[in-house]
Amino acid sequence: MAPLRGLQPSNLKVGFGGTVGPTNPVEEVSWTDCQRVLARLRLELPSEAQWEFACRGGTTSAWWTGSGLGNLVGKVNVAGRAYVRVGGPAALTADWPEFDDGFGVHHPVGRLAVNPYGLHEVHGNIDEWCFDAYLGYDSSPVTDPRPDAGSNANRVLRGGHWSNSLTASRSSHRLDGTPSFTSDSFGVRPARRLTP
Repeated sequence: MAPLRGLQPSNLKVGFGGTVGPTNPVEEVSWTDCQRVLARLRLELPSEAQWEFACRGGTTSAWWTGSGLGNLVGKVNVAGRAYVRVGGPAALTADWPEFDDGFGVHHPVGRLAVNPYGLHEVHGNIDEWCFDAYLGYDSSPVTDPRPDAGSNANRVLRGGHWSNSLTASRSSHRLDGTPSFTSDSFGVRPARRLTP
């Protein structure tokens, strides 16, 4: 997305830690930035429901790989031994202290195995903005997309990221951020509306 704007907003630049390259995901982009740039390209942010459907790939388990930790090797990028080696707190690796994907931060797109729908890195790597406002499941009906709560409402992020615990990368995990907030763990997975 950054080259489309002529900028490079990512905090973790090419060469960082010896693992960040030109095909790593863009980060340090806000929900507002994503909306503006994607609209010019006739792309959009997925709704939260679309994101989870795509992530799960037809499965109902904790991760598209199942519920066992061993199934996640080569399919998830979260805090592990490599993260600790670059200075991350070991407490974030408590879910799976032995895990080591070799990357202390996010890694190149397409590096991990694909889910049943052909998508890479749906668990970990970078949290991805969704279109929807962050609402509790009991505060409004679950629709797709959910009702907009105003332009300043916090927005949903899904997927977990490289400095999250394993639990935070589950298919159902969600968090929120203000529309203008940026982070080196927040990025984008553009969607394209399909019309018959």
